[in-house]
Amino acid sequence: SKMDAAIHFIPLWQDFLAQMHADNVKAARKILSDLGESTSYPIIPRSEILSRLQALYEAEAKAKPTPVSLIPDKAVAICSALVNPADITSAIDQLKALRQEFSLNVDPAIISELDGLNSIYKQIEAGVSTPINLLENSSRFVALRLELISLALSRYLGLEEHPQPNETIGQFLDRLIARAKEAKNWPALLKAVEASRTIATRNSSINGPSSVSPWMPLRSFVIGQNQEQAGQYSSAVVSYQDSLRDTEKVVPVDVVRDRLATIKTNHPADFEEGMQRVLNPPAPTPAPNRYPPNFPPRVNRTPPVALPSASAIQSESPARQTPTLTPQEEIPSPTPAR
Repeated sequence: SKMDAAIHFIPLWQDFLAQMHADNVKAARKILSDLGESTSYPIIPRSEILSRLQALYEAEAKAKPTPVSLIPDKAVAICSALVNPADITSAIDQLKALRQEFSLNVDPAIISELDGLNSIYKQIEAGVSTPINLLENSSRFVALRLELISLALSRYLGLEEHPQPNETIGQFLDRLIARAKEAKNWPALLKAVEASRTIATRNSSINGPSSVSPWMPLRSFVIGQNQEQAGQYSSAVVSYQDSLRDTEKVVPVDVVRDRLATIKTNHPADFEEGMQRVLNPPAPTPAPNRYPPNFPPRVNRTPPVALPSASAIQSESPARQTPTLTPQEEIPSPTPAR
């Protein structure tokens, strides 16, 4: 609920403000990332969180230049000034030349990282779809990564539109989300929401494979529309019902209600079948056996030798008695040596 979301949000926001007041940019950025990944009701628009997160990345990049090596200083200057993706190739060539001259004083990992970013830039230029989670697990070349994300977004969203000169990535995605809602363009809305969450996510391994992504209800809604158009009405009912798990008010509930009512009126048997699948989901399929039925192929079939029980051994063995000596059989004491 909204009240629960506010109770959860306010302490985190207070911690964020305290960390900003203490100039602890890293801790403040972590709190914003956690807020960006939250699945509760958004107290502050996600675009505002993304904008603040982007500003913190940029401020951190300016305050702390890319850690190459203090010797030579020219390497630091090359990396700190690298913002335009078109300059990556030139920067790599300069760093390689410096490495040949100064040997160990230019970290090869920096050159390798730039090679990877340059490969992404070439894919963008060639019109190939590229990932947009370029801020994940990274703290170097932040301004350059943000520029690559801005270039890759158009291809990712299937648009010929880019962020405006004074528009942050968060503001750009917020504008696309609002426009898609107004036009009822649900596939475009899904892509924009996915992009927003992907960029804001600090680490994709935090939630784990079993967790539900916050945009999955919206995805179920779009899938339900496709299934309904294809005549798969019972499957559409299941997908529409799944979309109602939305906790962020992204899925148009009124549209879901109308589509379910239409299917119930026009295709009552399919509607009933779909509801039965929702109320009585099939049991999960067990994981397949890793080994064939006759594994291992050769096993020693010799039965083990049966050992008698302790009671049987005790009953069959003669009782042990401690021997006693008669006076005549007593062992004489040794004679002392003379």
